[in-house]
Amino acid sequence: MRIKSTLTALATGMGLMAAAGAANAFHPAGEVWMVDQQNAELYIYGQGSLDNPFIDSEPMGRMSLISPDVAGGASGKAHLIAFNNVNPFDRDSRAILAYLSGEIQIFKTNAGTGSPTLVETIDVSNADVGKAANSLHMCGPSPDNKLMACSSIGNKELIFYKTNYKADKYTHAGSYPLAGLEVSSKLKGQALTDTNTAIAAGILAGKPICNNFTTDSQVTFVTVTAGAGSGVLILDTSGIAKSKAPKIIGAFAGTAVGCGLVNSQDGTSMWTNAGSKSPTDSEAAYRWDYADFGVKATPSATVALPSKGDGGDVHGAQFAGLGGGFLWEVERLDDRIHVIDPSSATLVNTIDLETADVPNPGADVLDRSQSGTTMYMSLRGAKPITAIPASIDADRTPGIMVYQTIFGYSGFQLKTEEVDGGFDRIYICPAHDDEHNHDDDDDVICAEGDEGAVEVASDDPHGLKSLNYLSGF
Repeated sequence: MRIKSTLTALATGMGLMAAAGAANAFHPAGEVWMVDQQNAELYIYGQGSLDNPFIDSEPMGRMSLISPDVAGGASGKAHLIAFNNVNPFDRDSRAILAYLSGEIQIFKTNAGTGSPTLVETIDVSNADVGKAANSLHMCGPSPDNKLMACSSIGNKELIFYKTNYKADKYTHAGSYPLAGLEVSSKLKGQALTDTNTAIAAGILAGKPICNNFTTDSQVTFVTVTAGAGSGVLILDTSGIAKSKAPKIIGAFAGTAVGCGLVNSQDGTSMWTNAGSKSPTDSEAAYRWDYADFGVKATPSATVALPSKGDGGDVHGAQFAGLGGGFLWEVERLDDRIHVIDPSSATLVNTIDLETADVPNPGADVLDRSQSGTTMYMSLRGAKPITAIPASIDADRTPGIMVYQTIFGYSGFQLKTEEVDGGFDRIYICPAHDDEHNHDDDDDVICAEGDEGAVEVASDDPHGLKSLNYLSGF
């Protein structure tokens, strides 16, 4: 395994590094978990190692995610990671991995060891009465640790489980196709009008991409891709544990959607984002105030996120800096971070992630250290296998980018860790090579020995999550 560390912006950022280093002194150590969805491999890094710009950060643990417990093996694209709301050193601390092949794996985190224990593998097709839940995109736990919600792109449905982490008992609580969801009878006035408009646009015919619970665990936000009807569903899921179907209490359509769903730091709102590969789709971040439930079904604030002109594909989102004072939205195609002041809902800064050493990072999912002074981003591989599969680039190297900040308004790249797990190699030929390429925009996959062929790693990191030792969630 080859892991290479790249230091960037060191000379110009020494003053900021010193200040940030002081801040790091009071945020506790933790871990960063990342999955290579191409090769079904889990990497666990120590935050203390990633935060040190003067060393190469080797994983503290590494695990193959192929499971013999599922028919065919759970080798199909481990996608996103989530942790339950338990201190990592508690015996009930669990990690949840969703697979695009239709499985869920739950691990005891065993914080500090780099060696998680697989405690449960769920074949979602069994719970789904024999339907193959291909493209199980993500599963996320409720803050009260009583439920888990999963978005199935393939089945166009939401799947819920009751969770008992102490007993490692995970009970199927219902599978709900979007097309069968009903509007809450309590919805009136403007909220009902807004919701009916989104339903008429076709949002219920779409595919759920990502989901997140509100801080009180009673409501679930779902981003949905449905062509012109793409948007956000807001569901009352308070009765799921009692086998009551979710009820629509809000729907908003007409925008591309991303997976950047994150609760505000004060617990009063949810932020979602809209990202796209298409230059014709607008990109934005939306704030949904919980006080608006039942009043209206449109965002309380919209922040336009300009791309470079060809579709920036905003995806990951997280609060950054001490106190989580700013919201970072990552463009995985434009290689930038848009910085939002959540209090005023305004775009205040844009950070360019490209450097001479890392010309095309392909940053995707990001998370924060305990204090928010260090941000960690997964970097896609040269040949992404999901979401942006046509974006082939031999200059893109898989790994983790570590960004240092203080208050979240700005920062600098502390280092980038390249990850090469030693799996099968792939070969890429450059764009404009007429013998192998008929696309003027992207490189193409070719064969060893072809003119201009470059050998690169096949790794494609996607899901990433911080396990912070004071909180974990």
